Amino acid sequence: GESVNLVAAAATQRDFSSPGGYRTLSNTVMPDLHARLEINITRNFLVGVTAGYKKMLPRLKTSTDYKAENSLGSATANAFVNLELKKVRVKMQGIYAQNSFDGLMIGGYAVKGITDSLKDFREYTPVNTFSAWIDIHTKGKKFQVGLFGGYTQNLGTAEAVSTVIFDPQNTASSVLYNLYSRGTTIDNVYRISPRLIFNSGKFRCAAEVEYTVAAYAETSDNGNLQLDENLKVTSSQPVSNLRVLLATYYFF
Repeated sequence: GESVNLVAAAATQRDFSSPGGYRTLSNTVMPDLHARLEINITRNFLVGVTAGYKKMLPRLKTSTDYKAENSLGSATANAFVNLELKKVRVKMQGIYAQNSFDGLMIGGYAVKGITDSLKDFREYTPVNTFSAWIDIHTKGKKFQVGLFGGYTQNLGTAEAVSTVIFDPQNTASSVLYNLYSRGTTIDNVYRISPRLIFNSGKFRCAAEVEYTVAAYAETSDNGNLQLDENLKVTSSQPVSNLRVLLATYYFF
């Protein structure tokens, strides 16, 4: 409708997949489910929410050739706003996600524990992530100024995970060995990025500066990473990065 839109999707994975590839999702014979509700409060003010659920089966068989049946379910929810003013546009979004590896975010899943060590039956738990961003830019025809700000937080797992799990194919075991996640040692990341755009007919020149800070887990005196039993970083050290981007466009 003109004021309310409802979108539903059942999807598979291809280019951007969960840890272990797209087959971890297809093994469950259940698609990645999503629903989105958009409400046009006014012609220039849009708000929306989404929710999603996916189920993964990381392995079809165990390391000892038994059929693996323990799957992993994870949910995602976000809210977003798009505000169109006369001279300025404002966009913002907040996301809470479990096992968000396929969304190119921090996160994934971990082995929670082994229920049968002889048959190597494993249980899993998702790594939780929060992310939020805002983008503001002017709408001038010749000059445009914008500012992007974003933040993401590694929330760890809701359930404690096993720190040592025996694998007959690998004698080295640690808390990271059984973690299938992106940004495992990162506590949080934030970015501030101003930009300037100049338009002249079909020609455009743009410049942007990205300042990014990532807080990485520190190492204790005995050489262990500062992570608790829920894979949450307990002590971190920020590392910053500055990047300058220049671009030219010709539209035809």
